[in-house]
Amino acid sequence: MTAPWPASSRILLGLVLAGSASAVALLGAPLLGRGAVLGFAVLGFAAALVVPIRVVPAIGLLVYALVPYRLMPHLLAAGVAPGSVLLVVWAFRRAAAGRRTGAERPRRGLVVRAVLLLLVLVAVLAWILSPLRSQSALWTVNCVLALVAVLSVADLSQEAAVLRRAWPVIGSVVGAYAVLNHLLRSNPVYDAVYALNGEVDKQVWSVYRSTASLGHPILVGLFLACGCVLALGAFARGSRWWLVAVLLTAGGLATTSSRGSFFAVGVAVLVGAVVAVAMSRAVLRRFASVLVVGAGAAAVAVVALPALLERFGSSEAHGSFVQRTRTYDIVFSAWTQHPLLGTGGGTAADAVGDAILSLRYIENWYLQLLLGLGAVGLLVVAALVVALITTAARDRDLPAAMLAVTFCTVIATFDADDHAATLFLLALVVVVVVGGHAQSRPSAEGCSGLDLLRAGPFGQRRSARPAGPAKADVGGAR
Repeated sequence: MTAPWPASSRILLGLVLAGSASAVALLGAPLLGRGAVLGFAVLGFAAALVVPIRVVPAIGLLVYALVPYRLMPHLLAAGVAPGSVLLVVWAFRRAAAGRRTGAERPRRGLVVRAVLLLLVLVAVLAWILSPLRSQSALWTVNCVLALVAVLSVADLSQEAAVLRRAWPVIGSVVGAYAVLNHLLRSNPVYDAVYALNGEVDKQVWSVYRSTASLGHPILVGLFLACGCVLALGAFARGSRWWLVAVLLTAGGLATTSSRGSFFAVGVAVLVGAVVAVAMSRAVLRRFASVLVVGAGAAAVAVVALPALLERFGSSEAHGSFVQRTRTYDIVFSAWTQHPLLGTGGGTAADAVGDAILSLRYIENWYLQLLLGLGAVGLLVVAALVVALITTAARDRDLPAAMLAVTFCTVIATFDADDHAATLFLLALVVVVVVGGHAQSRPSAEGCSGLDLLRAGPFGQRRSARPAGPAKADVGGAR
């Protein structure tokens, strides 16, 4: 009988296949045409089938970071975003493997699942009743696939452990590349990719802003802000190596000049301070120390990157702020036409009609959801946001609490609905990270973060010695 294939080898092969799939997505369209879709699908499916099940969502996160949304029209034209496909493969593999024995689902985890199920029902009902059903179809399919994939998995703890490590690591690479992008005032890899695909990486802002591998500084800011707070939380809970990830992701974030991401990290730090106070003095001291280091780094960044101050004080930034304030009047006027269930997910721009010509963008995902899913849908999303943040805070899960706050804050600052087909993956990663911890809450001693130190690189707990047979009960023997 042959020995099982080592997990490390499967992960390495999966990374190679995921990188190959990303290369096909980046370079295949002008060379292969629609054949690029088939090539990406084959390589992506192979990567999702080869790696251990718990690593599949992290593979989706890697593909998201490597393939810009603007280069995906030929993939999205096939009907489903790559991230959603990987989530479906993951759910089927988990179902085939069977439920893990002893997996507990605490009450707060069930509340999050109940809200997710309600969101599925609202999204489908909004699409059925939508006057813009064809425009809403792609959004609804990707939303339902992603939500159902997560709902179908009973135990998310191992996936959450992998994602907590994968996002800061991937973010560190993206952050370092963003710094290089800013120093060179060009995108050395993706400028050539865009040119091959007939695209141009246009800088339409008053200052140079890094677009790195995600195609837009706001998307880079969102990705790096989330990776930064996860690394910050892990560092505060006892793992000193995450400080490197904090510095790399924060450095890359500074080059994007994304005000929404800066604000979100600030809010997350305040929430994190409250959670750290409730944990232990050791965690609070480490959290405070990294904040001091972060404040010094921010001061250096302001001096070294005058583009930050120039961006904040520019007429372009002021015009963006004025446009955001105008958005409310236009959105609420259009919302009154379909107040309860909206016009279907992903149809916000169509719902406002000709007003979008002067408005250009609805730079707030919650307002877009108000138009697409109506008041009912927005209330369900608000309930989900509250459930995620309170679940992480009550579990004293510092990284998850900061991640939930960061993501839910940043999406209120840009037109995320226009990128929803791929952003669903990030949203569901946040749900997995929070929900996975809720299903394996540490004890009071575990709140020190030693679980992060003892865990292996992919969420498996290391042991100093093999587990031996259980000791006999001395009292019982007598």
